[in-house]
Amino acid sequence: MTSNTNEQNGHPLSTLVGPYMIFLFCYMMLYEFFDTYTTSYYSVVVSYIQADFGMDHSQWYGIMAIASLGMFVVLINQFLADIIGRKPMMIIVFLGMGVASLILFVSKTVTGFALGFFLLWMFFSSDIWVIIVSEEAPREKRARYTYLVSLFGALGAIAIPISRGLFIKVDASVDPTLWRTMTYLAMAAIPLSLLGFGMKETRAFQRQKQKDEVSGKHGTIRKLKEPFGPDTRSRVLVFMAIGLVFGLITAALTTQEAYFSQVIGNVDIITNMFYVATIGTFVFFGITGPLADWIGRKAVLILYVLLNFVMTLLVVFLIPVLVENQTFLPIYLIAFLGNGSFWGGFMMSKTYCVECFPTEIRGTSAGWRSIAYAFGIMCGALTSSILAKTMSLATIYIIFSGIAVLVIPILVKKYLPETRGLEIVDI
Repeated sequence: MTSNTNEQNGHPLSTLVGPYMIFLFCYMMLYEFFDTYTTSYYSVVVSYIQADFGMDHSQWYGIMAIASLGMFVVLINQFLADIIGRKPMMIIVFLGMGVASLILFVSKTVTGFALGFFLLWMFFSSDIWVIIVSEEAPREKRARYTYLVSLFGALGAIAIPISRGLFIKVDASVDPTLWRTMTYLAMAAIPLSLLGFGMKETRAFQRQKQKDEVSGKHGTIRKLKEPFGPDTRSRVLVFMAIGLVFGLITAALTTQEAYFSQVIGNVDIITNMFYVATIGTFVFFGITGPLADWIGRKAVLILYVLLNFVMTLLVVFLIPVLVENQTFLPIYLIAFLGNGSFWGGFMMSKTYCVECFPTEIRGTSAGWRSIAYAFGIMCGALTSSILAKTMSLATIYIIFSGIAVLVIPILVKKYLPETRGLEIVDI
């Protein structure tokens, strides 16, 4: 009776009550904290990594392209989440982030660094937690539940400049090995991941598994093709295109710390910029859930893409002028809005994606978006590696941000449904 009542009220999973709900969301928050931290912590010490291993910008982008191949495994992670369950894969990817960071810490050669970097990319950005929360949350509050977890995850972004401020006291020419200190926090994911054994499998997955047993239908490699069926083909292709574009931008922007080191130069100001930028991510994650439940997923995603493009133009054309005039307050505002709009839009695309597909292919569909994102990063890194030989970093940023503002709003507006208020269990 309780279960039925919960379903009627938009709570399809009666496990979301009492102590277990608190534990589940705390674990999701811990995972997202480390996911966010490991996704970006290397990006604030790129100049140190380059100095430690003797890389120029072009070579760094080449290493990025190699490491990004790890994200192609994300599809397998999410495919397995549809086959063996959300719980075991959640534990595996959480543990993997810590192990990869340990390998980075002990690396002594470019090859060792590339291996750890590859493994890091293989485990972070697996959207399994998004699937779990989307399947467990009441439909009328699904976006804000997701962003509640993301909001805590944004603390992982805030931890990045805090770690940089604690450990990075001199520039790369004095001690290039300081980048390794950024892995200290990331390695804590190893013991904390084991708390996942206290999780329960989601009710949506259990129900789908029972249906498959009754029908005799079991997960096989052919399941990878199901998102491309006639009912969902256009949606998965659109999310793959969006993932591709976000990947292009992500790859290009990995050199921003090096760019600001050239344009601004002052270590303390750059660290302060990263503080403000990550606070921007935190704030945007906090407002995006309620905003998406109010005006819709489509409007929020388009708005953030447009705002990010404007901020990119200001980074390129206005910040050098502000630095010359020793005016730093507007720089912090640009960092706040630029970082917040990019990661807010990226997170919105992940949430939106899992809401557009039925339970039996939700993880696999999200996996295809992740594959496209990985392909975008690889292409963006390779292209940037070539462009960096003849173009400035600023020009590269404008090119890829321009692609986003030309492509994403059109695809979202024309091809995607609005999922605000829909019960995704029944999609």
